[in-house]
Amino acid sequence: LRDYYFIAPFTLDSVVSNAETTLNNLKEYDLIISAKPTEAFSEQEKYVLDQYSMNGGKSLWLIDNVAIDQDSLYNESGSTIATSRDLNLTDFFFKYGVRINPVLVNDLYSAPITLAIGEGSATQFQPIQWQYAPLASSNSNHPIVNNLNLVRFDFVNQIDTLPNNISKTILLQSSPLSRLEGIPKVVSLDDIKSEPNPEDYNNGYQNLAVLLEGAFTSVYNNRVKPFTISEDKTESKSTKMIIIADGDVIKNDVG
Repeated sequence: LRDYYFIAPFTLDSVVSNAETTLNNLKEYDLIISAKPTEAFSEQEKYVLDQYSMNGGKSLWLIDNVAIDQDSLYNESGSTIATSRDLNLTDFFFKYGVRINPVLVNDLYSAPITLAIGEGSATQFQPIQWQYAPLASSNSNHPIVNNLNLVRFDFVNQIDTLPNNISKTILLQSSPLSRLEGIPKVVSLDDIKSEPNPEDYNNGYQNLAVLLEGAFTSVYNNRVKPFTISEDKTESKSTKMIIIADGDVIKNDVG
């Protein structure tokens, strides 16, 4: 992104000591990218982010509501436990019109992972289909995804859209041969040894990335504010927000 935009890291550490200054500094940016946060947001931090949006700021959220990574499978047992990751953002996104559900999307139309088969000099690296890596596509002609090739996700969650005055465009979906798996759940590399039953994959298309556009209502409208600022806004200018239910999809695995 540095070739095209001025970018800088920005933390919310100073919210505790000087929240309004943090907000004013944040408003200097046209867009914020929150890529795979792992710690819960405080109400003060959420209020700063909310007011950033109320002032017309745009945002890109890449959220993992389930704590699991592919790297955690590479141990002696070849398994790990997928658990909920509480980021304290449920009410935040709910007010804006979406809900990221703490479930895993398992898709027959998926990418392979490479595993070492055999031992010593006889070891061979073999790509094996992995249903936790959906290959997502789009039925939209929106410029963001128009003519976009398949997008590989990794332990992606599912997004519900909720009725409000915000325009919602589904950017990416799983295939119709998908199923949802609740947590906590043991995920094992042994799962790939058994042939999946297509009849189990009957949950249809699942939303993985959604664009929100319009005049947003503040999460803290008619609520007690975590702190006082001089110009609290309850409705935003027209702005945009993208929510993607996978924190890893932004990684450059090639570079």
